Amino acid sequence: MQYKSQGKMSSSFQVPEQIHILESGEVRIFSRNQEDNTSKYPDIISRIPKVKKDSVVSCVLDSEAVAWDREKKQIQPFQVLTTRKRKDVDASEIKVQVCVYAFDLLYLNGE
Repeated sequence: MQYKSQGKMSSSFQVPEQIHILESGEVRIFSRNQEDNTSKYPDIISRIPKVKKDSVVSCVLDSEAVAWDREKKQIQPFQVLTTRKRKDVDASEIKVQVCVYAFDLLYLNGE
């Protein structure tokens, strides 16, 4: 694994994403260019309620999505992540698992 001096993962492994958890409970995922990638990551969407604390009503997280090998328990190269379908992904058809590294909380419960 490669790391930058600030501790962030090298771009050869990750895709920057912003995760928005809305007051309604809806979860939206956006690229750095504000492209709506929500339909690309149903697996991330389904995990959010399991890890979100009850005190979090809404938030925006800066994060990185990386391809993850469950058997080897390691990050895979960026090229593996690019093989995922880009839109309207069915969770049952996902072959490339992702792991999310949240590194910055931009907004929390209205502040």
